[in-house]
Amino acid sequence: MITGRVLGGNLYPLVDLEFRDHNGAVNLVTFIVDTGNDFSLVMTPDLIARLGLQELTGTTEITSATGDRRSARYYLAEVMWDGEFKLVRVIEGIAPLMGRELMRSYSLSIEMRLGGLVSITPLESW
Repeated sequence: MITGRVLGGNLYPLVDLEFRDHNGAVNLVTFIVDTGNDFSLVMTPDLIARLGLQELTGTTEITSATGDRRSARYYLAEVMWDGEFKLVRVIEGIAPLMGRELMRSYSLSIEMRLGGLVSITPLESW
């Protein structure tokens, strides 16, 4: 299970995820849970550089919540997800966001109040 808290005046659901950087060191990064995001993870260019993520071939077209459209590059990251390190694609953006792709086959629960619990748990097999 992955857990976090709802913080800030806008009640952002936040979770901390661990990443292995290019030297093998583990880094903790806080993400806003963004259910409007189709991708696994979005990271800022500074964070991508700090972790030394490998750039992948190709780009994707993204549309922000404000309707802005732009091209974004893909990167490869190693994230601790539900007790195991997993390779995931990351796109660059303006804030660390965790999208729906990473939560596929998981249940998301958010207590929408200051300090409320955020929990992401695996769904039972069908």
